[in-house]
Amino acid sequence: MNTLLKSLNLQLKYFINITSSCSHTSIRSFFLSKSSYLNKQFSLVKFFFIKNFTGNKLNRFKGSLVHAINLLSSSVKTLFLQEEVSFDPSVSVGSFYPTLHPISKIIFSLVSFLKKLGFTFTFGYELETVTNCFSLLNMAPCHEARSSKNTFYLQDKTKGEVTLLRTQTSTIQIKAMLGQKPPIRRMSFGRVFRNDNVDLTHNVNFYQLEGLYVDTLDNISVVELKNVLTSLLKNILGRSVIFRFRNSYFPFTIPSFEVDVFDTKLNVWVEVLGCGLVHPKIIRNAFGEVSAPKLSGYAFGIGIERLAMLLYPETGLKTFYNNNYRSCFKAA
Repeated sequence: MNTLLKSLNLQLKYFINITSSCSHTSIRSFFLSKSSYLNKQFSLVKFFFIKNFTGNKLNRFKGSLVHAINLLSSSVKTLFLQEEVSFDPSVSVGSFYPTLHPISKIIFSLVSFLKKLGFTFTFGYELETVTNCFSLLNMAPCHEARSSKNTFYLQDKTKGEVTLLRTQTSTIQIKAMLGQKPPIRRMSFGRVFRNDNVDLTHNVNFYQLEGLYVDTLDNISVVELKNVLTSLLKNILGRSVIFRFRNSYFPFTIPSFEVDVFDTKLNVWVEVLGCGLVHPKIIRNAFGEVSAPKLSGYAFGIGIERLAMLLYPETGLKTFYNNNYRSCFKAA
């Protein structure tokens, strides 16, 4: 029996000496597992001549062994903390502070700027009628935007009407003008939906901000429109921003322009907004044949995600809509 205990003691000392290369869990497994040498000796107690004496001695040794392994475990943990931990545990760790989503930050910046110019907010619905989204905005029945390949249509069975998810925030133009007297300065923002293929710069839903100003002919000009958008872009993207106006076509404005911003990191032009003078037909739809000839206006629609990709170049379009909040809010 004494020979057995001496052997176990020597083995324990050997394991303790090589603690740096052998974990305390392996020591515990070697000595105290069901298949360990010590447990096998317990099963042989019944064959010893003095059973009680032998069993008590083995139990005392096992108790000492468990105590030694626990002390070893504690010392190993302390050693690990001293060697591996490179920070002071008493110092509070940094935390993620609440912040706005990049899309929200840009919208609020745009709204704040336009408020200073006298624009007020007009609410628009995401679910719209075909009349408000297309007909009153001078879109011909054959216009490609009306196709189900480009627009999400919904059937309202209770009313027997066909509705759709709005394709642009321009739907607020008629609402803003009906029943109002010029001058009218309105803005609206929200989600729009298009049946597009998802790629680097396109998605099935995205955010737009719409601006509309209607007044007498003397107070409306392309020069003023350009001045407003120039100030807006410099306010959001910085005074060193490089951009250009180029001729384009929209059914609800004439003349129409698109504004591209130069991405210095990718060395490409990125379209960020469309604008122009409100089409006379839309003015007539809102104010009638008598008042329309005396009035004019300008409108613009800004792609929020396009601005966000310029402000946060390391963030792709998909990142704004995924569930990885750390990568999404890292830009913010």
